[in-house]
Amino acid sequence: YKSYVEDWIQKKMIVFCEENEYLSKQVESRMKTAVEIVIDTVQQAVTDAEENKTTPSAWFELLMKSLTKDDYSEELEENQTVFQNRIKQIKSLDAVSRKMIEGLNEFKSNISKKESDPTMDVLKSLSFDPIENL
Repeated sequence: YKSYVEDWIQKKMIVFCEENEYLSKQVESRMKTAVEIVIDTVQQAVTDAEENKTTPSAWFELLMKSLTKDDYSEELEENQTVFQNRIKQIKSLDAVSRKMIEGLNEFKSNISKKESDPTMDVLKSLSFDPIENL
């Protein structure tokens, strides 16, 4: 049965995912959407900071509260103290946030230029084994 399922995935699922680069386009679309959400969150944090005339440290705290754990890496969470020390040295919150947003937009525009994973690699990288589960 397992060989039948593997064969079915190879013949049907792989063809479907590769047809018109469906899987690659879906991954790219979701990645761009995620980056756009982070950009919106950063912009909202800047707007809130400007309206309330908060310090860069308060802005960073507001930003971290606005983002979910899925929005940032473990490295950011682990290095919050280092970042907070660097944030205290910020002279222009507007310049820093503008640079951050520019970097995020550049990352978003380069998403489609990155080499995408072949379909089978994507399927194998899932946290479950689709062949076993099927």
